[in-house]
Amino acid sequence: MICHRALPSLRLLLAAALAGWTLAGCRPPAAESAAGNPADGAGSGSSGGLTNYQVSGIVRELKPDGTNVVIKHDRIAGFMESMTMNFDATNPAALHGLKVNDAVQFQLHVTADDSWVNGFQVLSNVGPAAVTVPEVVLNDPTAVSFFRVVPELKEGDEVPNYTFTNQLEKTFNLTDYRGRVLAFSFIFTRCPMPDFCPRISARMRSAQNSLLERKDAPPDWQLLSLSIDPLYDTPPVLSAYAHRYGANPARWIFGTGAYEQLQPLGSHFGLEFAMNVTPDRLGHKLRTVVIDRAGRVRKILVGNEWAADTLVEAIIEAGAK
Repeated sequence: MICHRALPSLRLLLAAALAGWTLAGCRPPAAESAAGNPADGAGSGSSGGLTNYQVSGIVRELKPDGTNVVIKHDRIAGFMESMTMNFDATNPAALHGLKVNDAVQFQLHVTADDSWVNGFQVLSNVGPAAVTVPEVVLNDPTAVSFFRVVPELKEGDEVPNYTFTNQLEKTFNLTDYRGRVLAFSFIFTRCPMPDFCPRISARMRSAQNSLLERKDAPPDWQLLSLSIDPLYDTPPVLSAYAHRYGANPARWIFGTGAYEQLQPLGSHFGLEFAMNVTPDRLGHKLRTVVIDRAGRVRKILVGNEWAADTLVEAIIEAGAK
């Protein structure tokens, strides 16, 4: 998802109350589906595993591919708080005639492992003047908290050290995995969209199971899922989430940490967040990163369009160098 900044020069990524990211949706292989159905809410209907929600919001961006649209949507009762995120229309005709700043109503369709939108009705065009930016008070603990801007990392760059806590309440550093091949992703456990965090966790699970069977897998591979919602995703919550996805604790750990550790690591790879951002100002992006034994970036997987085998091959390649 795209995050709308309170100040253009400062980066945002997550609220203490809830999180969010941008990506283009795609249909996952059935073997990598994430379990669990969304809860029904007001204005929704469910039939045969498909739940339909009527949603309202404001169009913020129309993607060049013609099938994805970024919308600042209102709260979806029983499903999701308001935030700014990308929706997959799958059919370009569904977005025909839409313009930036259109106030719209539309249908969101959610299954156990996917989501898409259609049925758009334009109510009005609010125009850029209707977008207000609240005043930021940097010394107010209830206001937006900003963190330092860090350089973007690309393949071949060394990842700095950051400190986190795992699901067993043990502190660890990224540098603890120097000498091993590490792949990490960013998630949060209460993410409701099946093709966002649940899909990434399902792909990680598939990669774990494949690597455990592959004879050509490096002997020192490690998976790490980092929650960007530390106030909710405590070690017990992460432990239950790890169990839900069948994580082998020797190979796949879950962690989180202070925002001053999470934020710069995420920002190295294009994620943007801050504390105390209202949910409607959140965005939702996905990144999965593979680093080699020297701590250098070997692969950055953007969004959710990659298959588990792509991650497996990136880990094997990183281990061969």
